[in-house]
Order: sequence, then structure tokens, then C-alpha cells
Amino acid sequence: MTLRSLILEMRSRSHRVVHDLASAADSTPPASSESNRWSDIPEELLREILIRVEAADGGNWPSRRSVVACAGVCRGWRLLMNETVGVPEISSKLTFPISLKQVDIVKDGKPYVMFGDGKLCACKPISEEDLASFIADCVLEESKINKVLPIGGPGKALTPLEQGEILFRILGREPKFLKVPIEIMDFVIGVLDGVAKVFPSVAEAAEFGKIGRYYAAESMLILDPETGEYSEEKTPSYGKDTLEDFFEKVVREGMAGQELGEQFF
Repeated sequence: MTLRSLILEMRSRSHRVVHDLASAADSTPPASSESNRWSDIPEELLREILIRVEAADGGNWPSRRSVVACAGVCRGWRLLMNETVGVPEISSKLTFPISLKQVDIVKDGKPYVMFGDGKLCACKPISEEDLASFIADCVLEESKINKVLPIGGPGKALTPLEQGEILFRILGREPKFLKVPIEIMDFVIGVLDGVAKVFPSVAEAAEFGKIGRYYAAESMLILDPETGEYSEEKTPSYGKDTLEDFFEKVVREGMAGQELGEQFF
């Protein structure tokens, strides 16, 4: 069986599973495929399959939705999906947990870190509970299936500066900020790009730097095509938990249970 045939069969099988799940809530769940031949494929091979197919098809196939669908076929695909895809196809108009990571730092008396003047970007923070509720609504509403949907939390959009001010106010302390020039990231990325030409293993670090640079300066809001500006008004709000509510809770109860992952600081 050729590489492409293998992927096509996986893909077809995955779409059938997803179709069954989405079209009939009362249907019998598909039989577990943990013991079928696909579940025996090592994670390294699955990753290699994706890399080769993307290279052969200009990086446009398989689609992200197909990778998510394949995750319903076997455990190996699910593990790989977590690394390759990360989240459902809901547009990430969410706060990144950099501000959350700093709660304990600020509680220890250290400054709140932000790029530039703290006004380079803004977002509508959304809680895990509200986001889970939104995703559940998407599954139940046919009009939202297979759609890319922007989403944000309740209230106004907040800049890093405003998020820091809220945290200091809750702690009852005088605001103390460490403003990091965004140009530092540009310099580091330039250096990494140059080094990557000699040492290819550094290329991944350079790409991570570019991703971090983007999120440090670009708002997680809807981009208005008419004005070319990010629009707080056009970014949907959902839920009831505000960032201030969250800060008050973690200041009182601590950050236990919060899965924030690796951050720049």
C-alpha cells in the first residue's frame, strides 16, 4: 500500500466516524479501534506521514480538520493531534496564559512583565468553563458544525497593561511593570534565523520566536476588513467569568489545577 493510499484510507475511515458522531446522537458509538492495525502505528511514523504528505502536497493536505478526524480512529492519532493541532477549529480569540503565569510572580513582589507600553495588543479573556460550554454548544447546534468561529469572554477587551492593573488592584499593591522592548524579540529572531542556516536544529527555536513575536504584538480580536483594524465590538463575547473574577479566585485559592504549559516568562 502506498503512503498516499494509507492516508486516504485513514482519512476515509476517520470521516465515517466523525459523520456518525455528528449526524446521529442516538446512534451506537463506533467500535473501539484501539486493537485495529492503525493503533499499532508508532507515533514517529504518524508524524513522518504527515510531514511527507504535507511536503508532497504543498502543505495543504491533509487539512487540519482531517487530522482531528483521524484522532477519532486510534489513540496514536489522538496523541499526535495534541502535538500537531492542539485545539479544535475555533479561532483563538482568547487570552494566552502569559498574564495568568504572572500571578504568583506579582504576588512575590516582582514586576508584571509586558512588551512595549503594554498596549500593543488586546483580547477578551475567556475561562475554561465558559470555553467548554461554548464548544458544547457548537456540537449541539448544526449551524456551527465544521465552522471556524471567533470567540471571546465577557466584558471589554483588555490590554496586558489593563490586565496587570487589575491584578495589582486585587492585591492592593502599587503597580510595578517591567516593559520589555518588542525590538528585543526581533533581534533574537534575526540571530536565530542566521544561526539556523548553519545549524538547522535551531530553526524550530526561530519559528517559536516568530510565533511569540506575533502574539506579543497582535490582538486576539476580529480584524475588521473595512477598517483593517482589530475590532472589540465585532469580537463575540460569551460566558460569565471575567478575568477579574479569575484573578480574585487564584489570589485567594492559588493556581492549583491551572494547566498553563510552557511560556516565555
